[in-house]
Amino acid sequence: MMSSASTVPGRPARRVLLPAAGLVVLALLLLPTAVGEEEGGPTMVELQAFCRKLVASNEITIYPFHVQAEGGVVTFDAGDVVACSQSAALCSDPMGVLVRAQCRVELLRRYVEGEVKEGRGESRSFWGPTIEASEKVISAALADLRAGRHTQGVLLRRAYMALWHVEEIFLLRLLRWADEIQAVVQTLDEGGGEVADPCAPPPLPFSKLRSSPPGATIHYLTAIDWDILALWKKNAAELMEQSNDDMLEVPAGVYMVKAVWPDGKSVGPTRLRVDGEHIVVKPTG
Repeated sequence: MMSSASTVPGRPARRVLLPAAGLVVLALLLLPTAVGEEEGGPTMVELQAFCRKLVASNEITIYPFHVQAEGGVVTFDAGDVVACSQSAALCSDPMGVLVRAQCRVELLRRYVEGEVKEGRGESRSFWGPTIEASEKVISAALADLRAGRHTQGVLLRRAYMALWHVEEIFLLRLLRWADEIQAVVQTLDEGGGEVADPCAPPPLPFSKLRSSPPGATIHYLTAIDWDILALWKKNAAELMEQSNDDMLEVPAGVYMVKAVWPDGKSVGPTRLRVDGEHIVVKPTG
C-alpha cells in the first residue's frame, strides 16, 4: 500500500543519491559479459515497441521532435528522452543508448502522425526515407549487441555512433530541404527555445521515501533502468539499491520500490512516482 504525506517536521532526512559507483556497476551488469558469448536480447520489433511505450508513458521528460520553417529559417530539434540524471542505462549502457536512438525515431514518427492528422500527408513521404535509414543504423548496432561480438567498450561506442548517426541523418535531410527552399537551419536553442539536455542534474528539491512503521529496508531502482533490464531479459530485482535509513531522498521520478520489515512482511516491488514525500505502509494482514 502506498500513500502520500506532507513533510514531517523535525524528522532528520538523509539524502541518498544514486552513487556514481553504483551507476557504473549497474551499467556493467547490463552489458554483455564477453566477446562472442551469446547473450540474446530484444529484437528490433521489441525495441520499437519498448520505445513507443516509453515515449507515451509520461514517466520521464520528453522533448518532442520539432521542425518549423518561417522567414527563411528552418528551426530544428531531434527530440530526446531525458533521464540520464537518474539512469545509468540511458547514458552508460549500449542498450540504453540504443533506446535513446530509437526514441528519437519514435518521436519523429509521432510528429509525422500528427502532421498527417492535420491534413499534411506529404510529411509521411518527406520523412519516410529518414525513418527507414535511421532504423537500419539502429538495427545493425542492435545485432552487434545481441551477438555480443565485441568488447563492452566497443559496444558502447557502437551504440553512441548509432545515436549520433541518427541525428546526422535527420539533419542532412533538413539541410537538403533548406537548400531547396533557400533557408538556413538552426537548432531550437539557437532560436531561443528549449532543447533536450540528457545530462542535466536532477531538479531540486529532492523527494522523500519512508516506511510506516519505520525500520523497513527500502529497495529501489529507477523505473527506466528496471525496464531496460527487463528488455535485456535480466532480473532487475537483484540490482535494486537498498537503504535502511528512516528517510531516503532521491530525485523526483518514477521508481520501482520494495520495502521489507524485520518480521518478513513486505510491499512491492511496485511502480511508484516519487514526487514530494511518499510513505510505504506495512501490510496489516
